[in-house]
Amino acid sequence: MALEETASRTTTEMVPSPEWNGEEEKNIFVRLGHQVVDLYNDNQYRVIFASYTFSASLGCAAIMYAIQKQTDAPATLLEAWYVAISCFSGCGLTIADITKWHWTAQVMMIVAMELGSIALCSAVPSMLRLRALWNIDCKEVIPSDALMVKRHYRVNLVVVWSAVVYWFLMQAFSILFLLIACQMSPWWSIFHTASGFNNAGFALDPRNFAIPELIDKPQLILLFIFLIPTGNTLFPVYQRILVWCWSKMGRRFAKSETETVVPRGRWFLFNLSWREFSEGIDELYTYPTLYYTHLFSTKSTVTLLGMWLALSTTDFLMFSPDYGSSAFVSTNHQWLQALFQTATVRTAGFCILDLNKVQLGHLMYWVLAMYLSSYPYMLTDQAIRTASTKTKEEENADRDLVIVTPSADGSDMESPLFHIDPNAILHMLNPLNFNATKIVASSKALIETSREKINHIAEQAQTTCATEIGWLYVACIIIAYTEKYYLADGGDDAPVLRMLFEVSSAYGTVGLSLSSFEKPTLAYSAIWHPLAQFMVVMMMYFGKFRGLPQTVEIDWVANIVNARRAAAENGEKITDVVAQVQNIPSPVSHQLVTFTSAAVERAVVDATQDQLEMDVVRVDEQAELSSLPPQQQQQQTSDEKHVASHMVEQADNLEVRKQAEPHISLHHSATDDQSTPADDDDCR
Repeated sequence: MALEETASRTTTEMVPSPEWNGEEEKNIFVRLGHQVVDLYNDNQYRVIFASYTFSASLGCAAIMYAIQKQTDAPATLLEAWYVAISCFSGCGLTIADITKWHWTAQVMMIVAMELGSIALCSAVPSMLRLRALWNIDCKEVIPSDALMVKRHYRVNLVVVWSAVVYWFLMQAFSILFLLIACQMSPWWSIFHTASGFNNAGFALDPRNFAIPELIDKPQLILLFIFLIPTGNTLFPVYQRILVWCWSKMGRRFAKSETETVVPRGRWFLFNLSWREFSEGIDELYTYPTLYYTHLFSTKSTVTLLGMWLALSTTDFLMFSPDYGSSAFVSTNHQWLQALFQTATVRTAGFCILDLNKVQLGHLMYWVLAMYLSSYPYMLTDQAIRTASTKTKEEENADRDLVIVTPSADGSDMESPLFHIDPNAILHMLNPLNFNATKIVASSKALIETSREKINHIAEQAQTTCATEIGWLYVACIIIAYTEKYYLADGGDDAPVLRMLFEVSSAYGTVGLSLSSFEKPTLAYSAIWHPLAQFMVVMMMYFGKFRGLPQTVEIDWVANIVNARRAAAENGEKITDVVAQVQNIPSPVSHQLVTFTSAAVERAVVDATQDQLEMDVVRVDEQAELSSLPPQQQQQQTSDEKHVASHMVEQADNLEVRKQAEPHISLHHSATDDQSTPADDDDCR
């Protein structure tokens, strides 16, 4: 034993004990901090919107609780929070009888509905981008970057304007129609318009819309059939139509502002002149996915409308066996009642039928219809296309080019220069950044690229469905354990179906409910324990986030500008298109050609439409080329050289034409006066 102790002591003395200096723990915390920052940057918009949702709904709930506490029908804090998040998310479920609440508490319900309006919330990304663009000092960047910042600032301002105007016009039209054509009271018109447009589904009568007096007013029912989709599923459709109308209107009013007159800002256009507004709205209409999360291209908009019509038609036809049954509270206009319920079943939550008497198969379809919505999938597809468009913007950050040649009378006339490929012009001005050779893709490459896009969208949809079903499954398990008494011996028919219907309605932010016999005017969750009611609140929260795009880039324009500024500071050569055009001695006789930022962007994006796609399949093309016989390889290579020589010939022709013309003047924007971008103190 003594020898073992001596050997152990000797070994301990020979091996020095490591000294703790905290460096390893410090590095762990630093890496963890970087991961948190990266996670926030990747989900910045969702974090901001989640904070806004939580604070707004909780603030409205606190005010409702304080108001009802002083009345004869007090509400608990959980009930007030339940109603507040139901208003904000546009769900419409309630565990309290809001028809007996004080009118000031009902006003707070309207406030919560409007704060969560999809039309207003769609402007939040643009507001965040405006803040990021406002912080850029245009005097410290090159002129072409100043043009890009100015263009994006104006277009995002137009996005906010269009969202606010849409939100106001739709509800103002509904209120006036209810007052004049339907002879409804002002308070009823205001409350139900807010509830219908924001898809909340609340009503001032416990029977909701299942009232014979309302059913006998078909113009009222038709109004809400139109109003309900405008605030949710068909919002991108109607918004695109209005943006097209604003574009036509802006061009007409912009003609009154000549180039010699300094544009005057209009307060109703957020201090934009008509020419600035027209330029911004045209840019938005041409590139909707680049600026607006809730505005799609024409093809995607038609697809969304088609999906909505298909689902609505299917639901409407499923009412055929129910005609003449006790599910209809009135025998008048049963087809109109079915059409109204069809319009509300996936979003609004208004009820014009006795749901407990609707056939079981139809109820099972509604469980799926409330979960399945065409809107989130369109937003997923839109997020993918936005990332592709943003990549084009980053690769062509120097395309804000305006070439103006004054004519004799100052009128806008077409010039032969307009028919020249913009890539040839940009290649001549900036050969480092623009390639005049357009990649010619084979049919096989285009097919492979299309398949990759379809597979990418399918993967996104599968991931979204798996995540959503997981949340629903966990919520149902917790509620089933909590409410095992009511689900087993509660006295209601099909209690499990009622639970699934309630959870699907909460997550889909619909608001329909198969009420219990104990509380027939409230949601089925009104008889549940607080834990189960809390799970429904969480489902409404997650349902509100369901319609958000996967990612929203907020600072990407600022990142482009900062990256170019850092590259210039490091000694790298940054070619400025604006500076090169100013040095071109040119001029034209009596024609005016204007490559505005929007026009050049359209041309450049069209000319480089396949650029990103070809990067993906270029390796496959090279492999395919190497497998061909030598003669075919030479033939394909000669075809590509022919295309390149044709583009270079266009650039040479432009050079000759440029030398033969007298003068070209560059303006940094078609909406500004005679100053240059570098002279502007404020790029806004």
